Amino acid sequence: MEILGVGIELWIALGTAIAAFGVWGLRKYAQLSADGKISLSEVLDAVDEAEDMVKSIADAVEDVEEELDPKAKDKLDELKDKAKDAVDDAKDKVKAGLK
Repeated sequence: MEILGVGIELWIALGTAIAAFGVWGLRKYAQLSADGKISLSEVLDAVDEAEDMVKSIADAVEDVEEELDPKAKDKLDELKDKAKDAVDDAKDKVKAGLK
């Protein structure tokens, strides 16, 4: 079975990696906020811990992208550009709020 020209097993691997990261993130947030405050050092440690998980998600995304139907790939590229712009805007707003 295929979705957008990609085998279902690749979609399952991608979904599993994303779900695992989401569960980890929720647990980490609960752990960090247990004492009522979150320090910068705790956040930086969490980012270091998340690095391997993010790399596994990136690998799964690359596997899916390699198998995508060309038309679907073009649409995905458009969505990526929009997402990148949204992230850049959010970063700018956060930086402005920190000043």
